[in-house]
Amino acid sequence: MQETTQDLSIPQSDAVGPAPISWPRVLGLSILFSAIGSLWITATEIVFRSAQVGEAVPPVPAVATLVFLLLLRSVLRRTTRGRPLNNAEILAVYGFTTISMTVGFVNGFRQIITLGTAPYYVDQNNVVIQLVRKHWPHWIAPRDASVVKWLWQGSPGGVVPWGAWLFPLLSIGALFVLAHIMFGSLFGLLQRRWLHEERLAYPVAELATSLVEGERVSQFRETSSRLIRSPMFRLGLLGAVLFNLVWIIPALRPAATVPPQYTDLNTFLPEGPWRAGYIWFIRYNLAALGLAILVPTDVLFTVWFSTLILKAEAVILALFGHEWSTTFLLAGNQGLGGYVAEAIFLIWSARRSLRLFRKLRSGPDVTFGWSDRVWLGLFAASATSLLAWFIASGIPVWLSLSVLALLIVRVLIVARIRAQVGVPILYFHVGDARSIVFLFGGSLIAATGERSIAAFTAFSILSISAFLAPYQSDGYKLAETSRLGGGRWMALSVLAVAVGFVFAAVTQLYAYYTRGGEILGWGTDAWPVASVVGGVIPANMEASHWPSMAVGFVTTSALILAQRVFTWWPLHPVGFLVGCAIGGYVFGPALIAWGAKVLSLRYWGLPGYNRTRELFLGLVMGHFGVATLWGLLGALNFEPVKRYIIGFW
Repeated sequence: MQETTQDLSIPQSDAVGPAPISWPRVLGLSILFSAIGSLWITATEIVFRSAQVGEAVPPVPAVATLVFLLLLRSVLRRTTRGRPLNNAEILAVYGFTTISMTVGFVNGFRQIITLGTAPYYVDQNNVVIQLVRKHWPHWIAPRDASVVKWLWQGSPGGVVPWGAWLFPLLSIGALFVLAHIMFGSLFGLLQRRWLHEERLAYPVAELATSLVEGERVSQFRETSSRLIRSPMFRLGLLGAVLFNLVWIIPALRPAATVPPQYTDLNTFLPEGPWRAGYIWFIRYNLAALGLAILVPTDVLFTVWFSTLILKAEAVILALFGHEWSTTFLLAGNQGLGGYVAEAIFLIWSARRSLRLFRKLRSGPDVTFGWSDRVWLGLFAASATSLLAWFIASGIPVWLSLSVLALLIVRVLIVARIRAQVGVPILYFHVGDARSIVFLFGGSLIAATGERSIAAFTAFSILSISAFLAPYQSDGYKLAETSRLGGGRWMALSVLAVAVGFVFAAVTQLYAYYTRGGEILGWGTDAWPVASVVGGVIPANMEASHWPSMAVGFVTTSALILAQRVFTWWPLHPVGFLVGCAIGGYVFGPALIAWGAKVLSLRYWGLPGYNRTRELFLGLVMGHFGVATLWGLLGALNFEPVKRYIIGFW
């Protein structure tokens, strides 16, 4: 059965003006909870390494913030002391914290300081380290030997050399602010089509809007009180608690063995070629399973089906003698080609709503606040500034354009997948810095010179934007639902990046200098220095990946065409892209949710599906509730939390 991805909520253009906002309250609460969340994430993920609360989608502290604000509003309504927060204010604070807290998660800011300083700390003298030390940009990290040494070993008296870090932090912060002005304005141009013409589901945003009551409610017009009173929702809450107890109980007993959180399906296959290809797991991820119920059945079917097809392709190639590395990268390379095809289609299909080839909208509207001219101007200015920065750092124009284009393609597709499919996983292993090497080959990039290679590698820190930008995109749905307005959300989202960067820098640099990065257990593997620079010098990554990229491009293009021509077509291009990027992680949740949707709709109709949906949303909220309590214990260095790290990947 094929479904539309429609949101049945009332179009925002029918509402009466933007919602009233008390900006001192919104900004004050946003900054306060961002600070608390940053401390929580640094303690659990960086210092004690006990819980990955920031790696969840959405971050566990952000969900806790949302629940706290809803409870606070309920109390204020009953006591009549002061004006309670309205929907727009609550969702503005929540959306702000999803971005600001993600900046500091374990593979966010920590990767920036590792990439910037490790080449000057490691005791190696190979060709990669020599190149980096000679040409590393001055803006990415301090070069003073003592400053770098203290970062990894701890400084005398725990003093943080803020003066040495001031210029790098300002530079990197400006880089990310520019990038997210570019992404936010791009989403501002596209969201009119995504929200009102295509009516995408935004499952992750729906998780928040389904809990917020008011005049306009979420996808199926049910208030938070109705959802919470649902027996199926409560059954899901109980199921999530019991599910987590399977791991929590043995984690509390030091002598007990904690069960694994996944099943490797390759272990059921014979040794040799049958195990070729990317990882193939069934992960016990209730967040992915629960939110999958909001995903259209054709997308779910395509995710697990394409994962099987990609596995079969890898096995066939292995049987014909291809190396393991070729089969392992097969899905990712096809995904890169598919990303490009989908990006071209998205921009082309939006041409009428944007009217870029005729006349841009010159006036604002209620939903988005700013005109197309403003959105396009912001996008052009920020993109040009980034391009100029790339070129000034020594990267040739053609390579700078390629890096910028691939960055935009990656972020655009990940945001589209989040909006349409809602996969609650941060990591989409397609379109990173290595993809440029795969695309052009090591020899061509090596010919640009050592300074260019070093700068190209340094700018790979922008890949972190792929973790943040989907929350920017989801925020336009929150803004539309609550009448916050797209223009106001754009400004808030960019401020959230800056605030999150400041708090992550303060908390994590303090943790590193007082305790020592190596003492905390963090390695100095400066990825992607080794994988990117090592692939260029010597040039051992030639353009042998083109055939699989071409297959991905053609396959995605064919799926897009078939979907537009045949209404009955069962395969969805976005499902194929998810299968290429992370099919090995979400195969199990996609298969189970697809089966649950098909059976409930076929035998019990829409009422049966609604009850199933309530059950699955209960699983999600119960899982986040357990993760919140378990994560708080992790912030207190509770040892059992380290034995059972609740996973969201």
